[in-house]
Amino acid sequence: MSRQREGEEIPHGLPVDVVEGERFEVILADLPGAGYVWEPDEVAAGLTLLEEELTASATGVAVASQRKAIRFRADRAGDYVLAFTLARPWENTPKETRTVHVHVRPSGANR
Repeated sequence: MSRQREGEEIPHGLPVDVVEGERFEVILADLPGAGYVWEPDEVAAGLTLLEEELTASATGVAVASQRKAIRFRADRAGDYVLAFTLARPWENTPKETRTVHVHVRPSGANR
């Protein structure tokens, strides 16, 4: 598993490996101009959702995709699954779902 720290993008499909107390982020491509927004599903106890931040589109076009950074803190050792849904708030069916596996090691563990 690769180590993950805040500010580093998580490659799609790779697990996150952090130590208790560390922060990490999941970066996904939103389409807010078309109404599609990634939202985290329920966050398991042991992880804390800290904030969500959209970056400006690279093209300046309103419907262009934007990167959304969703930041978390690893509070307790264990294995977790974060689920995300890409949807329009007014529609019942999501366009896409993604999961990210998170492994949190105790703070005293070897790196």
